Amino acid sequence: MKDNSLYKEGKPLSFIIPICSKQISYLLYNDSTHELHAQYHNGEIKSFTSVTKDIYDSLVQSENRYDDFIQFMVSAK
Repeated sequence: MKDNSLYKEGKPLSFIIPICSKQISYLLYNDSTHELHAQYHNGEIKSFTSVTKDIYDSLVQSENRYDDFIQFMVSAK
């Protein structure tokens, strides 16, 4: 059964990006709202708005997602 909050008309709206990190569990990108959420192992969630599909794609294709995400966080400030 599909979670309706993650799907619309059978198409996924949110995409999980695995991160190999001691601090971050994963990133969650919402394609409909253009938000990126970082879920930390300690339960903290950091959210970023106005994240383009290009940024999402670059994180997915990155050989070092953690470093690229940190660079994104610094530039998003």
